[in-house]
Amino acid sequence: RPKIIKDAGPCRYWESKIHRFLHSIIKHPSFEAFMGSAIVFNVIIMIVDTDLQTTCDDLSDDHCGEGWTSDCNTALLWLYFTELVLRLYVHRCRAINGWFALDALIVITGFVEFFVKETPNLQMLRLFRIMRLPRVVK
Repeated sequence: RPKIIKDAGPCRYWESKIHRFLHSIIKHPSFEAFMGSAIVFNVIIMIVDTDLQTTCDDLSDDHCGEGWTSDCNTALLWLYFTELVLRLYVHRCRAINGWFALDALIVITGFVEFFVKETPNLQMLRLFRIMRLPRVVK
């Protein structure tokens, strides 16, 4: 049976078994290590993707940029989105802090880049993903 959290201040919510289960997952050190590894992997993919794009620009191949790096970037974007939603669900309004705002900005710019791929000026939005790197240290 759900119980209300009394000492949550303006952020009252009902706690359920699902809430407690998800809280135990996102607070587990293995989850943090997994997300940190995903961030490092994303940086490696960005480096490889940039190198491939440079090579493709030299070769002027139309289909050169669409490959496994794009699939990896899409999968990582959905992973970050899922993490963001889980953290928001578990922590509710207490989740809104500097790290959450940075993560939300990165996910939003990732989706903008995903849906508007043909605009060359949006390629600079990839740099926002590098801003996740300090979170690995956290």
